[in-house]
Amino acid sequence: MLSWRDARISRNTTKEKGNMMLKIERYLFGAWRLPAFAEAVLKGISQVILVENTVSGLLILIAILISSIQVGVIALLSACIATLIGWWGGADRDAVKQGLLGYNSVLAGISLSLYLGGSD
Repeated sequence: MLSWRDARISRNTTKEKGNMMLKIERYLFGAWRLPAFAEAVLKGISQVILVENTVSGLLILIAILISSIQVGVIALLSACIATLIGWWGGADRDAVKQGLLGYNSVLAGISLSLYLGGSD
């Protein structure tokens, strides 16, 4: 059975992990920040694995591009389109900024490009 002290320790380690990702993000992007649109797109890509982080989204996009440039471009375009539709369509701004509208379109774009690609 967990005590209050154990719960406090686990909560602190969770905070430290979150701070570590913020440190990595600051190290990679420096003092300047990405535009809000680019952050929302990268977070949408990272939401595919249920993570809300721009660095994770960038790493996932790079991995997809290494695997297949065509699929990577389609994943990026589908995330951009979904984010734009969410922004212009009047969706909840917090949901758009968290990338919640982009992950479904990324998965749909990747699957459609792979299964409807035709014969090469």
